[in-house]
Amino acid sequence: MNRFVRFTVKGVLVMLFFSAFAPAFAASKGLLGNVASKVSSSKDTADFKKSLKDAQVFEGMFNAYLDKKGKLLFEIPDSAFSHTYLLVNRIKGLSRTDDYVAGQMCSAPRLITFSKDQQNVYMHLVQTENEVDPSDPISASFERNFINPVLKGFKITNADSSSVFIDVTSFFAGNEKSISPIKESNPLTKLLGGRDGIKGTFYSDGSAVTAVKAFPLNLEVESQLAYTTKNALQPYTVLMSRSIVMLPDDPMRSRLQDNRVGYFSTDKYLYSSNLDRIKPYALIHRHRLEPREEDIDAYFAGKL
Repeated sequence: MNRFVRFTVKGVLVMLFFSAFAPAFAASKGLLGNVASKVSSSKDTADFKKSLKDAQVFEGMFNAYLDKKGKLLFEIPDSAFSHTYLLVNRIKGLSRTDDYVAGQMCSAPRLITFSKDQQNVYMHLVQTENEVDPSDPISASFERNFINPVLKGFKITNADSSSVFIDVTSFFAGNEKSISPIKESNPLTKLLGGRDGIKGTFYSDGSAVTAVKAFPLNLEVESQLAYTTKNALQPYTVLMSRSIVMLPDDPMRSRLQDNRVGYFSTDKYLYSSNLDRIKPYALIHRHRLEPREEDIDAYFAGKL
């Protein structure tokens, strides 16, 4: 089964497609398991929250705190560990257009889940290429061989009975390669007549989280990333917009791809104990365009 999601970022409707078999495993177990985090003493928690009294607070899917020194903290409730999210990495502005233009994604949207233990919160990438029927006897073995890898770990700075706090400053405003606007070298591109992307060395003094917005189903973080280049007269600065979007728990029904009809599609590989091979297949990209619950009656009445 596959998921499709719609969400609005600054008035733009974004519609994306993804698979829903793997997230359940990552969300429920994670790499090291969703162990209840160690609850801080009431004094420690009080002192910690006192340290945030001058921070800007953004209440939403995750509460976010941006202090005067530029440190960004997320307060992640226990309920968040049972959901799947989309991580979107987009260029908001930049000083040179050699590699990107404003508004362009600099990496494909990624499915992520979160898990935790007593010390850390882990952000997992969800793999969707390989699948198995959950009722198949080999599903237990499949899950052991296709765990969702950890993209990033965050040390828990404080915890209470229902949430944990993590420092995410370095992920959004640091030299995080997994969401970096600096392109990696690709020998094939050069072979086909292309050129290397901008080569820059990250420097933290010119980089910072610049804005945060929180909503019930998504969180937006904007940051400035600064780089030096070989030409000292041409420094490189990129303004980034990162979105974390909670996806629907009820996935959209998938549709098999058929060569007789032209659709964009995604290849999948099905593992099954009833076959003596791995079965390849493809699912088409569908967009889940539905009226909001409060607009359903008007929709069926023919109103725009």
